[in-house]
Amino acid sequence: MNNQIINSVWKLGFYIAKKTNGNKYRKFKVRGYDVYLNVSESLMMFKRALGRYEPEKFSAIENFMKKGMTFLDVGANKGDFSLFTGKIVGSSGKVIAFEPEPGNCGWIRKSIQINQLSNIILMEIALSNEDGEKELYLGKKSGWHTLVKGVKNRSEGKINIRTQKLDSLFDSLNLSCVDAMKIDVEGAEYEVILGGENLIQKFRPTIFMDLHPELGVDVSEIYEFFKRRNFVLSPMNNPELYLDKLEPVSQEIIIRPLKL
Repeated sequence: MNNQIINSVWKLGFYIAKKTNGNKYRKFKVRGYDVYLNVSESLMMFKRALGRYEPEKFSAIENFMKKGMTFLDVGANKGDFSLFTGKIVGSSGKVIAFEPEPGNCGWIRKSIQINQLSNIILMEIALSNEDGEKELYLGKKSGWHTLVKGVKNRSEGKINIRTQKLDSLFDSLNLSCVDAMKIDVEGAEYEVILGGENLIQKFRPTIFMDLHPELGVDVSEIYEFFKRRNFVLSPMNNPELYLDKLEPVSQEIIIRPLKL
């Protein structure tokens, strides 16, 4: 089946879901956890409900995470990756989810509760390179909220949110290690890693990152930041390939520490 036919099938399924769902949040069983989603919001949400959302990233995280590990979910949105890793790391592990938008946080809390995952801590803040407050610009879709001003389809309103550096939170989080991070923050990627520079250098976690150059991210800054600290970067769908540069296109990458 070619891509055009596959896309048409997805769109038809999404159309039917929109007609029957009634623009409501419902509970779905996905990858072994329950999550509240509104499948009428977007094709992306429809794919989430069917377990077809970002398959390479889920596979990469599943292959890496083990019981007892600590995972930071930066830009948690509806909590998919927090719930997924919360099941994997178990009661001896820890997941900390960072999400600044109150509506998203409300649904994450419901999903955490229904799964009885007491190992997930939700923090209603945005990680950044400074402690304080910023304006969050709201997107047409709940995964499009951004700290970047003036972006098409991401100017549906704005709210003030709290921002903190990951390094500033270190003591209060009571972390003895950080094994992995997922960073998907709609244009604030570099600010997040700058604000967590000391933690990244201390714990040297594996990082699963979405890059958004269309939102102003300079991918060469990301590459140089990690190269200087003896990390290697690979495409999410080809972890064995080490990149010697990053192309300025939207992409998912894995960042892994080399032994010092």
